[in-house]
Parts: sequence; structure tokens; C-alpha cells
Amino acid sequence: MKYIRHESSIFNLPASVVGAAAYLLVGVGMLVPLVAQFSLLVALALFLLERRSQMARAHCLQATLLQALYNLICMAAAFVISRLVGPAMGMSGEAILSAYAILVWVLAALVVGMALVGISASLRWRSVRLPLAAPIAIWLMKRWPSAIDRTAFLERDE
Repeated sequence: MKYIRHESSIFNLPASVVGAAAYLLVGVGMLVPLVAQFSLLVALALFLLERRSQMARAHCLQATLLQALYNLICMAAAFVISRLVGPAMGMSGEAILSAYAILVWVLAALVVGMALVGISASLRWRSVRLPLAAPIAIWLMKRWPSAIDRTAFLERDE
């Protein structure tokens, strides 16, 4: 049985276990942006119910661009890691897949963060509360006033 040995590791793992874990991480990491896109589509539905078609179109474009950007970066990363970096460094297939899994998770976290900021900035503050995304959006609003529409936070429930 082939084992992967890492200098900083105090235990050895079979290559099949590392490979299976990397495949699982890549698969789950690919699903995370779909959840982010679904949440943006929920925000779009709320905008359509309130007849804000211009805002709904903007958020539909945002969701599509986020997903397309994520897919392009993942495909480019897969090519670079598997064809250029991995073989040049003498990495095994499992090590290449593990590096790709880590990259997928980092990108997925960025996409979800952007989606949460977009949702919390666009939905009315008092009607929908997103405890994780709201502080990020407020910080961004104070930092870059033109980046986020302030009126989303200034609207009052009537």
C-alpha cells in the first residue's frame, strides 16, 4: 500500500484516504457557490415581489457573474495545478487534488462572502436580518460609500 509522508506530519495516511478526502472536499466545495447563488435568487424573488425590476436585474447579473467568475477561476486553477505546477514540483495525483481542494474552498468562501454582502446590502434592514453578513456590509458601506447603495439601510418600515 502506498503511503503519503509529510515532514511536518506525525502520522502516515494511505494515499487512497487522502485522495478520497480530496475528492470529497472538491465536490462539496463546488456546491457552496450554488448555495450562494440560490440565496441571491431568493433576494431577487423578494425584489420582484416589491416590483423593483431594475434592482432585480442588477442582482441577477451579480449572481450570474459571481458564478461565472468562480467557474472560470476553478477551471484555470485546475489546469495550472494539474498540468504545470504539480508535475514541475513532482507532486502525486492525490497531492495535486488536495491542493486544488484547498483552492476550491478558498474561492467558495470568497463567493459566499460576496453573495452575503450583496444580499444584506440590498434587502431592507428591518425586514430581513442576516447577522453574519450585515456587519460586513455596514463596514463596507462606511469604508467605500459608493460601493454599496446606502438607501438599502436607510429605508424605514412603513
